[in-house]
Amino acid sequence: MTFTKEDRFEDLFRRTYDELSRFVLFKVRTVSDAEDIVSNVFMNFYKHIVKNNHQVDSVEAYLFEMAKNEIKRYYRNKHQAPISLSDGDWDGLENIADERDEIASMFDQMTVDTIWQAVSQLDETAKMIMTAKFRLDMTFKDIAISLNSNENSVKTKYYRSIEALRHLLKEEL
Repeated sequence: MTFTKEDRFEDLFRRTYDELSRFVLFKVRTVSDAEDIVSNVFMNFYKHIVKNNHQVDSVEAYLFEMAKNEIKRYYRNKHQAPISLSDGDWDGLENIADERDEIASMFDQMTVDTIWQAVSQLDETAKMIMTAKFRLDMTFKDIAISLNSNENSVKTKYYRSIEALRHLLKEEL
């Protein structure tokens, strides 16, 4: 898709934000770093393309190339390597009882901010999984692919994180 000055930046942002966020989230160490990178990509796109009235033939490809460059800059500045889950840590999927009603009633009593504040207390991998599952609406399979992990490992980490959240949130009630 070509981006011209008649196109609205807001429409482009809404159309591409989720996909770009998913891409970046699993390339960096923290959710906040991913949010910063995505913000930088859109800010730079706006400064260089929108304000200067440059035309771009493929907006999505251009944004993803910008994101790749921002990720490279991130690792160059941080001197860190990307992380991946080790299957050895999560050998089997535990049989966890379906307590959705309890979770739903507990969540109904709280604000979204309180829940995400509790999520921020989890380890980085758990935060990434929770963000992918609830904010980006990804499936376990897609999350596993993004983390270069197996689906059962992601499910195990997810359910253990839900259990940890349950304890954290019950303390706040």
